Amino acid sequence: MRIWKLALRTLSSLKLAVAVILSLSASLATGTILESLYDIKTGRYWVYHSMAFRMLLGLLGVNILFVALSRWPWKRAHTAFLLAHLGILLLLVGSAVTQKFGLDGSMRVTEGETTGMVELDQMYFFVRDGEQTKVFEVPWIPPMVDFRPISRPEYGLEISRFLPHADPEFEFSPAPEQSKESGPALHLRLSGGPMRIKQEFWLWGADPSWSDLVMGPARFVLVPPGMPLGKLRPTPEQALLEIQVGSRDELKFAATSRTGVKTSGQARATERGGSLKMIPGWSNLELEVLQFIPRAINTTHYVSSRNLYGDSAPPPALFVQTKDASAHGSGLWLGLGDQARMVTQGREITIGFSPRRIMLPFGLNLREFKIARYEGSDNPASYSSLVSVDPETTSGRGVVEISMNEPLQQAGYTFYQASYVPEAPRPKTSIFSVNRDPGRSTKYAGSLLLVAGVILLFARKYWLSRKGAKG
Repeated sequence: MRIWKLALRTLSSLKLAVAVILSLSASLATGTILESLYDIKTGRYWVYHSMAFRMLLGLLGVNILFVALSRWPWKRAHTAFLLAHLGILLLLVGSAVTQKFGLDGSMRVTEGETTGMVELDQMYFFVRDGEQTKVFEVPWIPPMVDFRPISRPEYGLEISRFLPHADPEFEFSPAPEQSKESGPALHLRLSGGPMRIKQEFWLWGADPSWSDLVMGPARFVLVPPGMPLGKLRPTPEQALLEIQVGSRDELKFAATSRTGVKTSGQARATERGGSLKMIPGWSNLELEVLQFIPRAINTTHYVSSRNLYGDSAPPPALFVQTKDASAHGSGLWLGLGDQARMVTQGREITIGFSPRRIMLPFGLNLREFKIARYEGSDNPASYSSLVSVDPETTSGRGVVEISMNEPLQQAGYTFYQASYVPEAPRPKTSIFSVNRDPGRSTKYAGSLLLVAGVILLFARKYWLSRKGAKG
């Protein structure tokens, strides 16, 4: 009993309550400042997801519970007091349930497509060895924090570097004889036009995402050998240039302007500085061959981005290194969403770095993405998405419009119109913020009890003051 009374007196003391509340206030102020100076992730790392902040919230809950127990046996006069304290406890419990079991992610849907995949703000490194796959969480750290290497000795691997925001640097080099993932690579420079532009880029035949490139009002395609030139159809919004590498390393091209004017020609790809000149209809643009590699491979490196904070900062990347002596500590970079094959401990494995993804029990079909712009400007005035739930039996509402202030609520999930992917001539891919809050009802109940307790407290004081005045 003596220990119980000591614990009750300590944990229900006013000094402890004041210390905890002041510490929480300082933490919240620090988190707000960090969010305004840097971004939300930095605030979460240092404050909201820290062990110290969670311990303060737990200590606040313990203090409130013991304060209520210290009034035992309870009387009718304690009703307002108990309701207010129970409300605060329910708010804390609801918040803990949301943080543990809730969901906060994003979903991308393109017009005509249906998806139920949600990407969460968690990152995983996975290793696939034969039919066995193991997944390891990679915690996000701010740029100013030193990264501690993550070792996986069972695979002879170590994640030695982590960049929270990374920019890719691509390097094309001649492929080894045994390499299968190779193709012709062209380093080109586009110049001229009314704005006197100069822009360099690569076309690479081994990857469709590199062989078909759209740059503003023009589309450049590296056509595989054997495929006839001039068979692709341009759009009214984009001029088209098809390039093909011949059997003797000569470059053949076929160009179609937006007005339908066509031209063709060829140049020796081995001649550095040789040019492919465009005809009128392309605004006197000129395409110059800076480098040609008949069989090239692409090596990607990552460097720390100049843009380190905010929603526009690029995703992270990590460097995976082998500890195999025969490999001399070789390694490679993985950007978020990348996979690669690696030889370690005498066997080939597949490694990858990706965000955590979950599948919803239903999908969203994007019927149409609508955007309105300010007159005389490309700045968006408003945008929204017309969607339907698939299968429709789970909704029964048909087509629904999701806008900035009108989210969609479905089966406990809430979909907010967050952003879109800029595309020419108009955006067709919508980005939704997806949220599930299982502790919401508990927090609502806590808020109601807290408000009821405060109202009863003031009502009781008012009633007692009136009674005293009449007496």
